[in-house]
Amino acid sequence: MRLDRLLGITMELLSKKKMTASELAEKYEVSVRTIYRDMESISMAGIPIKATTGTAGGFETMPGYFLSKNYFSLQELGLMYHFFKALGAVSENSPFSGVTQKLSALNNQLEETSQVLFKSVATDKEAENLLNLHKAVVEAEVLTIQYIDAHGTRTKRDILPYQLIWEDSSWYLEAYCLLRQAKRYFKLSRIDSVQKSGQYIEKKPELLEEVRSDGFQTTLLFDYSVQSKVDEQFSGKWVKTEKGLSVETEFYDKQYALSVILSYTNKVKVIEPDWLRKDLVNVLRDIQRKYKEE
Repeated sequence: MRLDRLLGITMELLSKKKMTASELAEKYEVSVRTIYRDMESISMAGIPIKATTGTAGGFETMPGYFLSKNYFSLQELGLMYHFFKALGAVSENSPFSGVTQKLSALNNQLEETSQVLFKSVATDKEAENLLNLHKAVVEAEVLTIQYIDAHGTRTKRDILPYQLIWEDSSWYLEAYCLLRQAKRYFKLSRIDSVQKSGQYIEKKPELLEEVRSDGFQTTLLFDYSVQSKVDEQFSGKWVKTEKGLSVETEFYDKQYALSVILSYTNKVKVIEPDWLRKDLVNVLRDIQRKYKEE
């Protein structure tokens, strides 16, 4: 159907692939004229398409424009909603109607602001914090937060929120830390309290340093037999070695990291950090102890 084709073409272009009308027509089994009409529809939906002529010509997204494969900002989620809607995806019979209905239900002002808030939080406190953070992002208000990192350390931070990011089924706040004078990421579930300051900043400082406030680098070694699963979960992050599949990645939550590692049973080994190896061993000993007690 046309919607499937439009979405497929959009994903091709967002993956930074330049494609000619002839290539797209052949792939989707339609005429070149149809592809040109599709490009007009995609452009009208808000995706900036660039067309070049000549032997190296074709269609591509405008330079500097992308949707990250790892996370979506509020603006990107809003764009996705309006893209689906512009293509008529909100009709009841559309296979994408569920997507647009869920997105539109996230924020009563989505139609006017293109801002999206997920109701995908575990507690009322998180929901309240999320709304306060979103308001501060829009109004450029300085906030004071109480934050608990992955090791249980509580700190007080004065921050200027930049954007909310939906990543790995969790909300993160990208903000400028006034103490560190650098960019930081804060996981919503670890923000204990949010306090308004009444201080507003007209021009936001440039975000130069990318540091996860509670993230930690991890090196894992997987058995060859789980390559397909590793490729799906750690796409672009693994390298085949003589000993197995080596993965260097970053986790933002220790319990989540342990659950991922344990899901591979005896097909994975933690290389570093050493403290994560020890925590994993302790978890395995606890499991063994439970079965011995029976």
